[in-house]
Amino acid sequence: MNGNVQTIIVAPLTTRFRNIPSRIKIEVDSFNGLSSTSYVALDQIKTIDKIRCGNKLGRISNADAMKIADLLIEMFQY
Repeated sequence: MNGNVQTIIVAPLTTRFRNIPSRIKIEVDSFNGLSSTSYVALDQIKTIDKIRCGNKLGRISNADAMKIADLLIEMFQY
């Protein structure tokens, strides 16, 4: 989908817990490359240039990806 543009939509990760409904908890596992429990900050999604992205560190599970997708759908409903 992003093959024709030089930007990508990202959601930052943080290790700081905040009781905000738009944060998704990601536990450490052998695939995601995290060193501690982190939270996807969907309240801070942004578009950045692909050049700013570093190397891929890992991959989230399908279950975590579905949690993120479901919450994004809820956030963008009107």
